[in-house]
Amino acid sequence: MRFLVDAQLPQRLARALREMGHEAVHTLDLPSGNETTDSELARYADANDAVVVTKDNDFMESRALHGTPKKLCILRFGNCDNDLLLALVAKHLELLEKSLHQPACVEFGRDLLVVHP
Repeated sequence: MRFLVDAQLPQRLARALREMGHEAVHTLDLPSGNETTDSELARYADANDAVVVTKDNDFMESRALHGTPKKLCILRFGNCDNDLLLALVAKHLELLEKSLHQPACVEFGRDLLVVHP
């Protein structure tokens, strides 16, 4: 599975996803880095069949209004340290993979996993 990790999340998340056997890039890996707009990120993700991983609610609104990005994972952990964030993603990655093989939006938190078609 391919992932595009948004700017407010650590590069360590993209690296951890790669170590778990996935393709993953962070916005810092893109030509415009963290200056890449949300619409550019969505276009990149859709063109590369990647899941946008973000904390940014704007992506959920864009998906509802414009149908993009097609695959979206909204992390609802609030402020937590990076080690906990990585542990939670690793723990639930298999379920996330199953939920995101088709276009969908997954809201994922400590005690929450909601899949929106």
